[in-house]
Amino acid sequence: MPVDLRAADAVVLGSVAHEIDRSLLGAFGHAATVVTAQGYLREWAADGTIHPRRWDDVAEVTAKASAIVLSEEDWRLGGTVTYTSATAARLGAHAALVTRVGPKERARLEERCRALGIELFAVAGEVTTTFAFRYEDGHRILTLRARARGLTLADVPVDLRAADAVVLGSVAHEIDRSLLGAFGHAATVVTAQGYLREWAADGTIHPRRWDDVAEVTAKASAIVLSGEDVGGDLDEPRRWASLRAQGPLPLHTPVIVTFAERGSLVLVDGTERMIPAYHADRVVDPTGAGDAFAAGLSIALSEGRELIDGVRFAHAVASFAVEAVGTDGLADRARVEARMRG
Repeated sequence: MPVDLRAADAVVLGSVAHEIDRSLLGAFGHAATVVTAQGYLREWAADGTIHPRRWDDVAEVTAKASAIVLSEEDWRLGGTVTYTSATAARLGAHAALVTRVGPKERARLEERCRALGIELFAVAGEVTTTFAFRYEDGHRILTLRARARGLTLADVPVDLRAADAVVLGSVAHEIDRSLLGAFGHAATVVTAQGYLREWAADGTIHPRRWDDVAEVTAKASAIVLSGEDVGGDLDEPRRWASLRAQGPLPLHTPVIVTFAERGSLVLVDGTERMIPAYHADRVVDPTGAGDAFAAGLSIALSEGRELIDGVRFAHAVASFAVEAVGTDGLADRARVEARMRG
């Protein structure tokens, strides 16, 4: 490449078939460098037939790009319920997923759940909740493209209401009040992310104050969120942790704030304790790690582990989630427990 072009102010690295060599990443100084994802998401057979491909080296690209751009056709299945149920299945649990799905995504979701060993209960919807995302300076920027109607208790098969471990995974306010406290003595972990978002008419996501948090904490075993969900401001999580839960004892529902590789802050009964994370062998894709943490915590609590021990188990589970793209890095129980032993 000519030397004078390396001083460009704006650069697009447009891959259509894996043509972008690593030497081009970060080679343009302070230029605004946009990478199109399409070419990284393709592979081909000997006859040239194109198939979807997982982007295993995505972290290397996002670390050196100003933004990543992909089209609607390049979407992939994700979301809290996909990652949490996949985590539970990998840990050897009978994993069931209840979600509302539109006709466009239904067949692909069914196929994915079969491959992961997840029992799918797909409630028919006009659309599937869908986010578009891009990376800017290492931060993921979300836009809501479509939102499915919420789920109610009537959508949950009766047999599943006796589950031992439950994750209520809201990504866009889909959890109806009828689901709160509906699972008896199950260890019920609620992920806060969806309650902390609101969106403009164009789908742009903005932070939202969780005004009805007391109704949720009163009937949950634990609340899980990331530090990024609250912009690093811990005043709100501390307020949530001060609210009393329902039950025979005047206890508070634990609130756990995760901080990626730094670990998590456990807020419970007026105390704060930092629990270190486990070291991952490599970091490829952090997407879904918080959801894997929530699933691990729910399972640990359902098995009678004390809260702090359950948080440690959840960290070990999440440490594997970042080691590959999507659900590919998730580990079975033996590997998780081996990592805990060191």
